[in-house]
Amino acid sequence: MENLLDLLIGLALLYLLTAVAASFIVEFGASWMKLRAYGLKHAITRLLHRSDAPSEDSNWTTRLYNHGLIQALHTPRVLLGDGVSAPSYIPSKTYASVLLDLIRKELKQADGQTLDVTALRAQFEAMAATLPKGLSEALSGAFSKGVASVEALEKELAAQFDAAMERASGWYKRATQSILIVVALVLAVCFNLDTFYIAQRLLQDEALRNEVVGVAQRVNPGDGSRTLDEFTSALRVRAAILDKNVEAVIALEPAKDDAARGASRAALKRLQADNYYDLNQARLDYQLLTEADVAKRATVFAELFTPSDRTDCPTPTSAPVPATRADEALCDWLRRIDGAQGAERDVTILKFIDSGVPSGIQGRTLSPQLGRLLAAAIRAPDSKAPLDALQAHLKQQRDYAHELDAALIKVRSLLPKVGWIRDVARQIDFFPALFGWLATALMAGFGAPFWFDLLGKLVNLRSVGLKPPAAAGSGKQK
Repeated sequence: MENLLDLLIGLALLYLLTAVAASFIVEFGASWMKLRAYGLKHAITRLLHRSDAPSEDSNWTTRLYNHGLIQALHTPRVLLGDGVSAPSYIPSKTYASVLLDLIRKELKQADGQTLDVTALRAQFEAMAATLPKGLSEALSGAFSKGVASVEALEKELAAQFDAAMERASGWYKRATQSILIVVALVLAVCFNLDTFYIAQRLLQDEALRNEVVGVAQRVNPGDGSRTLDEFTSALRVRAAILDKNVEAVIALEPAKDDAARGASRAALKRLQADNYYDLNQARLDYQLLTEADVAKRATVFAELFTPSDRTDCPTPTSAPVPATRADEALCDWLRRIDGAQGAERDVTILKFIDSGVPSGIQGRTLSPQLGRLLAAAIRAPDSKAPLDALQAHLKQQRDYAHELDAALIKVRSLLPKVGWIRDVARQIDFFPALFGWLATALMAGFGAPFWFDLLGKLVNLRSVGLKPPAAAGSGKQK
């Protein structure tokens, strides 16, 4: 029974590691190819035109994307600096506001004038021929509900957009899952991750089973002490962050003078640059920051910036005050964001996200926790507490990564046929191996969250659910 449980733990670990590695590659490819931005534009085109290829003279998608509020959401390419990329996220309120502005122009109303809903209702039949089919249906449905104000019409269009984005999100998840399986198959072939070979070795080799269980306990102890985000963050940091920058920060001391503070902050920012990942993910935070309600906005700021990060910075509802210990640039941005209104506020927030000011925005970092700790240390390079917290986290991550590395190397040494395909090809019987590779890819397609949770349950079951044979033996001797 214990051998079977160890086998299940080993296979779950194999599928988890394959799924995590494949998801890293898929995320990188999606960012580079701008799949989210493409999917968003495709969904908007379907929403407005009920067609994937609207005629050029009625392409409202192009007009919408050329609007100033949407142009403000375009960002420089993450990997290539020779152009801009379309947004991968558009707030529903912004979408609705832009549509209303385009409709106002169709009514030939002056710029800056509030949309006349009464005039729109009166001229709707005459305008229907010039409006895209999807928008015409949306307006017709809104009027049939008795919508009579700009605010109500904007809310109706925003709700329709949110519903369409939910469907688009489902499409994107299904598409990425298919890509994940393909990438997992490539990894399985490249490194001979043959489910059947590994299962056979696990059943035959007790030393391998023990090593695999040890790795599984490090990955997910089964007691809730480690989450999938923490595990994947550790792997991301290990794969992407330069060890020399980590060691440089671990060796830092609280700065005593201006020159030392400057050198300390420079070292911290080098590590922060290593921790950078995908700017487009910050659009989720953009949605929160564009919240018009002051109280809700204050709550958002409280979540993005811990009290220690905001020392002597104004809250979103307070008057500006001079920054002392906190980073002056950050405080200046917070004042500007809070003071801006409407479209100016949208542009200001986008510039803030793109500025490189350490903000703790989760989507900008490989490891959100590391990003927050770095932000606090950068703003107070002469303070001991933020630096101590950062260094303790880095040491823990470094030690964990090294332990995991050593354990995986030991497991790999007990699986002679697992490795770069060019090196192990002579040992492989390719026809049966093909089915093992397919099994690995299909199982990895369930995703890292599924296998991480299952691995924790299996490890927990092995720890508390099985009675050791020695106990039974000692009972018979009595």
